[in-house]
Amino acid sequence: MSTDALLDASAAATRFGASVSRISEWHRDRATTGFPEVADIDGRRRLWNAADLEAWFTRRAATADGPDLGEDPGELLGAPQVAALLGVKSVHAYLARPGYFPEPDSTEHTERYVKRFWRRETIVAWAARRPGRGNTKPKAPHSTPVPNKPGSAGHEALVDSAEAARLLGYASTASFASAFAQGNLGELGEPEGVREAPGRGRPSRLWSRARVEQSASRRRSEELVRRRREEACRAALQAAGGAPVSARTLFDADPEAGTLQQWKASLDGVRRQLKAAP
Repeated sequence: MSTDALLDASAAATRFGASVSRISEWHRDRATTGFPEVADIDGRRRLWNAADLEAWFTRRAATADGPDLGEDPGELLGAPQVAALLGVKSVHAYLARPGYFPEPDSTEHTERYVKRFWRRETIVAWAARRPGRGNTKPKAPHSTPVPNKPGSAGHEALVDSAEAARLLGYASTASFASAFAQGNLGELGEPEGVREAPGRGRPSRLWSRARVEQSASRRRSEELVRRRREEACRAALQAAGGAPVSARTLFDADPEAGTLQQWKASLDGVRRQLKAAP
């Protein structure tokens, strides 16, 4: 395999026997998982260097017996980071079993909820001796009802699809649900639970408010960077007066505003807009 080969999430999932959603989770929590950085972006597709993925999956297989203490055993991890360290989608199923999971090493109280944190060494020690190692993954979200209301004390604040849609800037819950179903919200991750609806109504999927707000912040940042690229492309084209404009030149002048592929896409898009303008 060429070290220059690039794989998107779907190709990586097929090659290494993982799911696309799990790859998105590993990438989202890469500060904890050590998952490789994206090498390039093609439209909405994130691309990784195949050699980097090969090395990461090889290391993961070699340490499959348990999580790694890392460089800072005393590092405090929130629930999503703990889940990533343990290789599960959520730790809520563990927390719901009295006496099963270790008590948090630190808590942060707000007016609406309590955030819990564990030292990395606490989780590693628990993983080494935890009972029932045969099937340690929580049940799928649709089969793990969450009895508490979103934002209630004792749990990370949870929001339903309607609130998640609002925070992420979608015009409706339906448009949010459609984007999620199409895999356009990979960084949001899978729902962390459900709230049963009265009667025969459909259960409402729930996400951590912190995770939704983090995703919303990232989307706003990406939108600002996209506009920055487009404004630079427009200024360059207008200043050139019909002369050729190179995406490579724009990229070299401001590499922090996107990859070369993103600069090319922005430049092509602005060219079309200017051409269509009366």
